[in-house]
Amino acid sequence: MPATTPPDGTISLVSQPRGDADNPQEINVPNWASSEHRVSVIFNDYLTE
Repeated sequence: MPATTPPDGTISLVSQPRGDADNPQEINVPNWASSEHRVSVIFNDYLTE
């Protein structure tokens, strides 16, 4: 995944929830260089309506 500081794009993270693969969750984060930045992402494994 290409990255730079300052970021010039995004990286998409996708999770397919357990028991509901038809409704993936997607989170987009800036493509910061890991030498200077960190990103933490938490997905909910069980979606509720």
